Amino acid sequence: MAINEAYSEHRYLLEWKGLTEGERKCFEELDNYAKNPGIKEPVANDTICNAVKNLSNCLYRYYKKKILIFLDEYDTPMQESYLYEYWKEFIAFIRNFFNATFKTNPSSGKSDDDGNYKSVKKNPFF
Repeated sequence: MAINEAYSEHRYLLEWKGLTEGERKCFEELDNYAKNPGIKEPVANDTICNAVKNLSNCLYRYYKKKILIFLDEYDTPMQESYLYEYWKEFIAFIRNFFNATFKTNPSSGKSDDDGNYKSVKKNPFF
């Protein structure tokens, strides 16, 4: 839901002429899913993997400033995926999501997670 909430906060972009057809489609698909919680067909993984990158591209062009992206609490779903045996699917998804959001995103000026890696690195038990 966090991605839907980010898109909802920036609905004013739908009135902007600078959106591409693909960006508009992404807005509409996520909006439709958020408005219809009982929907049977989930949003495609490709849409979700590229959603943050697409939104940051829109914001970058709209404000003409690089976008800061902060990520928190990704360790919990990672642990859950391991416990409930969907680790391979989760890792495939998260690899694509991180690649699109952080590694190949030219609209992002700086990105950061919540510092879990730094904490793990300093912890003598890891």
